[in-house]
Amino acid sequence: MRVFHEIRRPQDDSPLGLTAIQTRTLTFMAHWHHDIELILATGGEIPVGIGGKIHRMKQGDLAIVGSGDIHFYEGDPDACDIHILIFPPQLLGQGMWPVGHRFRTPFFTEHPVFDPVCASRVSPADMTALRRLFLDIVAEASERDSAHEDMLKGRVHLFCGSAVRLLPTDAANPADEKRRLDQTMRIQQAMEWLEEHFRTDVTLGTLSRQMNTSYHHMSRLFGETVGTPFKQHLNILRINEADRMLSGSSLSITEIALHCGFNSLRTFNRVYRSIRGRAPSTGR
Repeated sequence: MRVFHEIRRPQDDSPLGLTAIQTRTLTFMAHWHHDIELILATGGEIPVGIGGKIHRMKQGDLAIVGSGDIHFYEGDPDACDIHILIFPPQLLGQGMWPVGHRFRTPFFTEHPVFDPVCASRVSPADMTALRRLFLDIVAEASERDSAHEDMLKGRVHLFCGSAVRLLPTDAANPADEKRRLDQTMRIQQAMEWLEEHFRTDVTLGTLSRQMNTSYHHMSRLFGETVGTPFKQHLNILRINEADRMLSGSSLSITEIALHCGFNSLRTFNRVYRSIRGRAPSTGR
């Protein structure tokens, strides 16, 4: 699986392309795909980033990832319970969804909201209705009788229609939509390039020159579109690679650190501890 542009391959027995996932925790760095992703937190808490906005989802919260939206999960072990539904917008008979407007935020909750730019507060009654519709899709996803496809399509349509009716939306401005799409495509290109070069002595300045843009513009793009600063994103890339090598190679920790782009073992140890909360040697 590519780290950034996830090429989804639905289960063989899911001809409609819908995947239902239930997990105790999830950590997945910034990535995107063309499918729609719906998230329901059913227990605990999990920080999730979507389109540059980060919200700590609590029990009962919903989130909607639109086609092409960059998103990530930062779950701690045994810290949360979440359901995830992923399906192509073609299941709704459209190339994208919603059409003509956008949800005001990607996160929806009935809990008090401390940052209304990131999350919208919705009435308990409306949230209860949407959660019920969400779980109806989850239940139908496991059925395989002769009515399965029609029932699944109907439940997905019902949830999405209800979401547009019950959740806060704004009319889509064509100029703003074009700017958002251009910005997303730009940062996607930058992230793909970074995926190939993170083992080298790359900096934000290096990436800016590669993308033919200014240092400050690239820094802003990361903050607005990805939701994490460039340096943090680069370090996570390197630590993920280090984890794979720690468990799957006989190289020394120093050799692994240098291979992953760190200029010294001391820096590697410090960054690894800051991200994983433990020493690299524990991964062997």
